[in-house]
Amino acid sequence: FPSHDTEPDLLAFSLKNSTDVASLVNSTVVGNGNVAILAVGPVGSKFNAINNILIGKPYFLDSTKNTADIYFDAVGTSVIESGNIKYGLRSAKCNTPSVLCVNPGLANDSLDSSDPHLLSTSPAKDSAVQNTLIPSKDYFNVNRVVPDRGAVEFK
Repeated sequence: FPSHDTEPDLLAFSLKNSTDVASLVNSTVVGNGNVAILAVGPVGSKFNAINNILIGKPYFLDSTKNTADIYFDAVGTSVIESGNIKYGLRSAKCNTPSVLCVNPGLANDSLDSSDPHLLSTSPAKDSAVQNTLIPSKDYFNVNRVVPDRGAVEFK
């Protein structure tokens, strides 16, 4: 766990070799760390962020700012984003048509009692970007017929 003098992040990926590839696919992440996802590695390494729901809350060490968007070592790791929904993230980048900066419509996105189930009006419903990395079942082992974004299929 990070010490108090470092900047704790929600998820961190450390790629060691130039041929390394890490992926976060169809996940739902809600948190109050410094950065939602940190990906660091040498030149040539790649990080894929596909069909995730990323929700930032006020940063627990400085409540005047929210959790930041995906951060990567600009010198090394390249990040490929597709189909993500971002909400409440500081400096969120929504620069491709498939990446949305909107409320994802979760049943509850609080830190105390989050519920990642999608509401019937959720923009994540039936809108996953097609990709070979999409798992065939969701977090609760429900089949993904017309895949949703995030960890849980609407039912």
